[in-house]
Amino acid sequence: MEQEVAMSEKLRFNKDGQLDTRGKRQLKPCPFCGGKATLCKNMQNKRRDSYYVQCDKCLTSMAVSYYEKTVIKAWNKRSK
Repeated sequence: MEQEVAMSEKLRFNKDGQLDTRGKRQLKPCPFCGGKATLCKNMQNKRRDSYYVQCDKCLTSMAVSYYEKTVIKAWNKRSK
């Protein structure tokens, strides 16, 4: 399930897997096309969810991790 995200210290998801977007920091735009980035939660693994960031415009994605902060930091770092 994919949701737009405004980042805070800790991400929170409701029981339907939708992201709570009351945070402070945001993902930077896509470094390739300038499109809006979305934090996506992959719930296919029953033991643990993983996360990645994907551009809504050109569909570039990267930084799959079990930790939201790691994915966000990697995306924002390459978007300089």
